[in-house]
Amino acid sequence: MLAQARAPERAQEPVLAREPELGPELGPDFIAACEGWRRSVPKPALIVVDVLQRIKPAGRASRNSYENDYSVLADLQQWATEHGVSVLVLHHTRKAWVPKK
Repeated sequence: MLAQARAPERAQEPVLAREPELGPELGPDFIAACEGWRRSVPKPALIVVDVLQRIKPAGRASRNSYENDYSVLADLQQWATEHGVSVLVLHHTRKAWVPKK
């Protein structure tokens, strides 16, 4: 888990980064990190994943991208529902460089 400098009232909010030494890929380790955060704060309410591609494991070639995304998010959705925590997952359908005019 990567800690970022934050205002004192936000000091307990974690930032999970998808870097080999800093944060987990979406799966059991990611959910365990979310659970650790949930237990460490007085009123856990929201997790923002920016952007899904950073934490998403490789999908199966036999599935389309929707099926792969749905499959990898199912366990996180179940955890969030069980604990009353909202999860917002950002996903870009196209992220291309556009020159400034």
